[in-house]
Amino acid sequence: MANPMWGASFNTAEFMRNVRAQAAQMKQDIEKESDKAATRFENHAKRNVPRDDGDLAATIRKTKVTDGYEVTIGNDQFPYGAPLEFGHTLNGTHIQGERFWTPLKKVHNKRWRAAIRRVARAAFKRFT
Repeated sequence: MANPMWGASFNTAEFMRNVRAQAAQMKQDIEKESDKAATRFENHAKRNVPRDDGDLAATIRKTKVTDGYEVTIGNDQFPYGAPLEFGHTLNGTHIQGERFWTPLKKVHNKRWRAAIRRVARAAFKRFT
């Protein structure tokens, strides 16, 4: 007969119940964190948009898609594209690009991944 003081007991049913409960909570936490990250990105992009480009800042918007949130820029009247970001030539004169969207996206993607890691760690701490 084994001494319970030196043994380990594993209750699989309880463990799986905890996994399901924490998975549902983690999904809600990730949804909330994604909403906050998209809002931060939208606000940061609106602050950093080049000011001499008409009403381009008004075209930056956050929308909910099926698996999260999406922040977009541009529309039919104010298309956003490579010439603005990387520069272009107009009437023989090179116009320097104003890179703001791509660097901003890289920074916020890193922040979002870190936030999701924090959410996952917190869920695993609650779960164990």
